[in-house]
Amino acid sequence: MIIAGTACFLFITFFTGFRLSRFGKPYGTWLFNLHKLFALAAAAATGWFVVRTSQASSLDAKESAAVVITAVFFLGAMISGGIASARRTIPAGVSAAHKIFPVLTVLSASAALYFLLTRGM
Repeated sequence: MIIAGTACFLFITFFTGFRLSRFGKPYGTWLFNLHKLFALAAAAATGWFVVRTSQASSLDAKESAAVVITAVFFLGAMISGGIASARRTIPAGVSAAHKIFPVLTVLSASAALYFLLTRGM
């Protein structure tokens, strides 16, 4: 259930992000806040699942690495998104980073969740 919820949160985050990029600045307040809230919800749901799973038994090296990499990519997406939203003109590197980090976050989160779901199999 948590995986389906996280997937929905990520889908809404991507959808609202695409809509924000089409509308351009200034961003619509409700869509911009929805984008941020669903991204945070996806991170919280993933984190909750990781913590809950690691309480049952400690994470092995592969699982730990996937979780750490996901956290780094998510932070990169948050930081690049924050810079992009705070500045009137977005530097090309920040724009590119905010297009790449969310994709990397989804891929690494998918790998981390897969590793956690298939433990002991």
